[in-house]
Amino acid sequence: TTIVRGEALGYWCQGFLLGYMQVTENKEEVDEEVADAFNDLEEISNIDLDSIGNTEMDEKSLFSIIEHIKVAAQLIHSVNGQNPARADETLH
Repeated sequence: TTIVRGEALGYWCQGFLLGYMQVTENKEEVDEEVADAFNDLEEISNIDLDSIGNTEMDEKSLFSIIEHIKVAAQLIHSVNGQNPARADETLH
């Protein structure tokens, strides 16, 4: 259902933000566009599940949020994901 997928998106955003904060070295040094993407993901991670229904409009809204998450994650990766200092480290 739409509610279950909305909840899963919130958890995914929380995990993404937590993972990023654990592996990044420059937590304070992000450009404005990336900071906006982080803020958007943080807001989505606090999604109000009571406001989600199972209507077609809710489904379209959820699809828009999913696309926004994809773009935000790609932006963050394109700006910060190619850190050569971390390329040789194994994280597990």
